[in-house]
Amino acid sequence: MRHLSVLLLLAAACADPGIDEDTALNDSDTDAVQGTDADTEAETDTDADGDGDTEGDFGDPITSDGLENRTYAIDYDDVTWVAPAGASLISGQIPVEYILLHIEDADAQAETIAAVGALGVTGSTGVEQDTCQDVFSFGEQSFTTNPLFNVGPTTLTFPVQGQDVDITNANIQATFVEDGDAITDISIAGRLDTRDFAGITDIDVCATLGIFGASCTACPDGAMLCLDVLLTVDRAEAEDDLVFDPNLVPGGPNCR
Repeated sequence: MRHLSVLLLLAAACADPGIDEDTALNDSDTDAVQGTDADTEAETDTDADGDGDTEGDFGDPITSDGLENRTYAIDYDDVTWVAPAGASLISGQIPVEYILLHIEDADAQAETIAAVGALGVTGSTGVEQDTCQDVFSFGEQSFTTNPLFNVGPTTLTFPVQGQDVDITNANIQATFVEDGDAITDISIAGRLDTRDFAGITDIDVCATLGIFGASCTACPDGAMLCLDVLLTVDRAEAEDDLVFDPNLVPGGPNCR
């Protein structure tokens, strides 16, 4: 299997003391810290006005009119897997084009925001909602940090070789630009159960990523087979021509 060959080469590189660690590891992987708490990393404050005070300092609030019913397309090619260490060995196996974030409601006065999401594909009109995959709901959340927001938790499901790979307890945090035409400083934090890769690869994911310093943690059922994950993206644009159906029932002749 191609992925197994790649993993064995990387494992051999790390085991050979004569090989420079930087050669064996992807730069983004070496920056990840063992045991990163993805939820904690996703909640980093920013000093928007440069006054040195990051507490509640997120920039100017945005009006609700610029947000409702807008869909933001996160290009998977722009995603960096910050954690776990060595994550590029699994991220490359997830054949996703876009992660869509659709704002159903944003109330600046009530300081609430509600969002749903889905996977996106490239269609005849540009970015389109994947009609073969379920919509995931983030529910209604506090919007007191407008224009910064954090929605979730939910489960992000990615189809991989006929089966699902889930990031559970997933939260998305980002900041709206002034006119609502894009979101920036995006982070996706959650937990991945390595058992989802059974049947996709015959390697021991926890043991292999352990070469790079990653550690599997307890899953909800107590099995030490889960990984805290953190994904980041610099910017995602609003796709105003995209027709998003929050009540989509997946199916169709082109679905497997």
